[in-house]
Amino acid sequence: MSAKRQRYEPLAAASALQKKRLAAEYQNKNDVSGGCAEGGVSVYSLLQKRANLVAEVQRMGIKVSLLKSELGALSAVRGNKQSVLIGSARYAHSTAVQHASDITLSDGALDAGALLPLRGCVSLKRLSILFRNSFCDLQQLEALKSLEEIRLVSQFRRLLNIPSLAEMPLLSKLYLQGECVDNDAVRHIFSIDTLEEASITDCSRLTAIENIHRASNLRALDVSRSGVDNKFVEDLHGCCALVKLSLSGCNSLTDITTLSAVKTLETLNLRYCSKLSLGVGALATLPRLHTLALTGTIIDDAVLEEVCKSTSLLTLDLSYCIRLTDVSALSALPTLRELDIDGCRSITVGLDSLGGLPQFCMAKCASTRITDACVRIIGKSKSLTVLSLPHCGYLSDITPLASITTLETLELRGCSWITKGLGSLSALPVLCTLDLSSSHINDEQFRELSLSKSIKALKLCDCEELTDITPISQMGSLERLYLWNCRNAKVGSDALPKLPRLSFLGFRKSGIALGIRVALEAKGVTIQAKPVYASV
Repeated sequence: MSAKRQRYEPLAAASALQKKRLAAEYQNKNDVSGGCAEGGVSVYSLLQKRANLVAEVQRMGIKVSLLKSELGALSAVRGNKQSVLIGSARYAHSTAVQHASDITLSDGALDAGALLPLRGCVSLKRLSILFRNSFCDLQQLEALKSLEEIRLVSQFRRLLNIPSLAEMPLLSKLYLQGECVDNDAVRHIFSIDTLEEASITDCSRLTAIENIHRASNLRALDVSRSGVDNKFVEDLHGCCALVKLSLSGCNSLTDITTLSAVKTLETLNLRYCSKLSLGVGALATLPRLHTLALTGTIIDDAVLEEVCKSTSLLTLDLSYCIRLTDVSALSALPTLRELDIDGCRSITVGLDSLGGLPQFCMAKCASTRITDACVRIIGKSKSLTVLSLPHCGYLSDITPLASITTLETLELRGCSWITKGLGSLSALPVLCTLDLSSSHINDEQFRELSLSKSIKALKLCDCEELTDITPISQMGSLERLYLWNCRNAKVGSDALPKLPRLSFLGFRKSGIALGIRVALEAKGVTIQAKPVYASV
């Protein structure tokens, strides 16, 4: 070997190694961005095809939306009243739409003249419009002389030509939601002589209604979550026909004393008026007031005592009034039928007074300090039909409830300290709905409960001490059964197909064999494996 050849061999070897490295780097680069995959197809081309497919799916989605709108335009009716949903007013030329009495327009963009095609809808009585990013010119609706009800929902834009509504001789109901009006615009609304129901909600720009007292035919008014204040309440004294008023979430209100002058009021909603401190007690002088909602307000025991001087109150909602400690004053309300004190954790006195109310039929007492002693008094009720006691941690013995022969619905969800009386509930002759979720019901108590001949809906979710549900075969009236997360109930599921009226079964992590599920589905039973925490 020559000296020259020996000198260049290391260089050649190094050059070959470098070429291999470069080739490897090139291959890696191609594998990621543009190289060839199996079959000679580049990864880049596959990604491009994927992007094209995604775009095609989006185009198909748009087409589906349009087809749904067209289908809605050709659909018929709810009862005797034809109702259609359309995505754009351009479908108003359809015969089905022109003869509809109820139209919902879901187009988010309303250009100039977009509503004009609706003029051909000669039978239209109810119109609902959702618009987001455009103005809505109501002058386009002037020709709709048959309209009785209008619902408009807007997120960002305003209504134009509101005075045009006065050209509709039959308009009696108007519902507006969102920041679509201000004080100046609203004064035109209440100049409409035929208006009987008005709702202007979620509108912080509304702080006053200049001529509200002129609305002589107005029977229902809802200005929830608006900016109205005490001055607005003062102006309501002239509404001589007003029977229903909602001021829910109006946080500028502090004094409603002047509402006691509106003698026609029957229903009043003051939920979550967080700064309201004056005038609530004066409501007791309203001779027709039968429904009062004070949820989440700062009323105390003294105010409640004043409210309980009412001679007409039927329904009282005090839920989440956390300053209440004593509800003994409720015993002075002989007319009371329904009471909600959910979340009133500070009440320690007066809960036993509920059992002595002669017409009392519904009590909601979730997360309260109701005790066994209170239950003994409530158990003497001769009229109670609905009793809701979820998450009442002071209960251990509910045996007295078996004496309320009128009871139809009982909720004991989350009452994990109850050890006595669950089985005795089978004696209730008209009990239809029972929720014992997250309770300590055991097999022995369940056998006793299964003797019930009236229960139609039974909820036993998260009842971990339940292992054998065989006795359920005796519950011939059962229609809906909830067994979600009954992990240990592994015996007795073969009894489920024997239930003649069962139409719904909710289960997850429960010992129900596949063959049982197939048999139930063959009988037409709806099976739901995902929990839905709704009232049974």
